[in-house]
Amino acid sequence: MSRRRTAREWHPVRTGFLRRSTKVKLPVYRTDSWEVDWSKRSGRLVWARNEMSKMPKAHVWHWIDFHTLDRAGIKWQPKKEYTGRYHDSRGYVSLTRRGMTEEDVRLCEEHRLFRGKKKGFVKEHRLVAFKKYGCLPENTVVRHINGIKDDNRPENLLLGTIQENTMDHNTARLTAMYWRERYEELEKTMKAKEMSR
Repeated sequence: MSRRRTAREWHPVRTGFLRRSTKVKLPVYRTDSWEVDWSKRSGRLVWARNEMSKMPKAHVWHWIDFHTLDRAGIKWQPKKEYTGRYHDSRGYVSLTRRGMTEEDVRLCEEHRLFRGKKKGFVKEHRLVAFKKYGCLPENTVVRHINGIKDDNRPENLLLGTIQENTMDHNTARLTAMYWRERYEELEKTMKAKEMSR
């Protein structure tokens, strides 16, 4: 006995055809119906919701991909404008070719200051020190006198050994700890005076 196929209760219909032929009012997903939180994103996904959607799951905040936004008429916003200047994982400022002048790029190429597999970036403190001293001898490092790694003013940079560089950073760390302890002691005495009143 063969089983007879029956029609489904629903089937996909092109909404454009329905609008043209029957003048049926169907929901249109406009740009203003989406709420997008551009601060929350993960790769090609962004945090958003659409309260005018037919699907109840879309009424709450959820991850949507950039194709959905494209269909809704919303342009994908880049994270931030790329300037070619960024802080690396160790706290130093790095420059890519895009963030440098043509003269700086030529200087870095002539004196082999570029780093990385593709020779695509240079540490800003090395470039500033090279301009200040005219060369960077081997077995020397560029020291930050005050221990702040992104303070690349020429007067804050000196050439020295690895040991001197480590001492600079340790001195800065110990100085910061000393002043932090003094501040906490002062806070305690001020609170004690307020409590005694």
